[in-house]
Amino acid sequence: MSRDEFIRKIFSSVAPRIDFLSTLFSLGLDDHWRRKAVSYLNEGENVLDVCTGTGKLAFLISKKVGRRGFVWGIDINEDLLQIARRDSKNNGNLSFITADSRDIPFDSEFFDAVTVSFGIRNITQPEKALQEYYRVLKKGGRFVCLELMKPENRFFRYIWRIYVSKIIPVISKLIIGDPVPYKYLFASIEGFYTFNEFVQLLKKNGFEVLVARSLTFGVANLFVAEKR
Repeated sequence: MSRDEFIRKIFSSVAPRIDFLSTLFSLGLDDHWRRKAVSYLNEGENVLDVCTGTGKLAFLISKKVGRRGFVWGIDINEDLLQIARRDSKNNGNLSFITADSRDIPFDSEFFDAVTVSFGIRNITQPEKALQEYYRVLKKGGRFVCLELMKPENRFFRYIWRIYVSKIIPVISKLIIGDPVPYKYLFASIEGFYTFNEFVQLLKKNGFEVLVARSLTFGVANLFVAEKR
């Protein structure tokens, strides 16, 4: 089984409970982090939300951009998108389509902003994805990224590691009968870039980094980068 197939299977298995579990395991902070990201968007903009999942970030963006703007959410997982489409029936400025963020089916320089929340670490070849985001952004357009990373503070990282690697999988098994999806959560964060490495990756791929902020002791991190 390829890594892409494994990740698709993992997210399909938790799709019905993923929003509840995300809020539970983040101690209710996930929406707060998303609202921080949305604050860097403007009314009337056309926005692409990649790795959109059930659309939690896309729904917030649709309210921010208003009727003069539009939001496209893309994901490769149909089980997650079915939930997003079900919940978006009354949103006239929001559409969800099946697409791979490494091969985006839109013209170059089409979007004012590209967003992703807690998804880029799940992409095989993240650098290829960043190159696609850069391509579809207008000049001066922004890439807004929220991602979970290892906290840099050693003491807090020790506590975080116990919580994410030990406690969360146990709770996952109690709720959904399977610890594997949230064992993967820990592995995906451990194997991802550090805060500074990700900043350098953005620069390497042509972006000017405007904002690089640690949120909640570095558990979540917010990056805003502009297409030069």
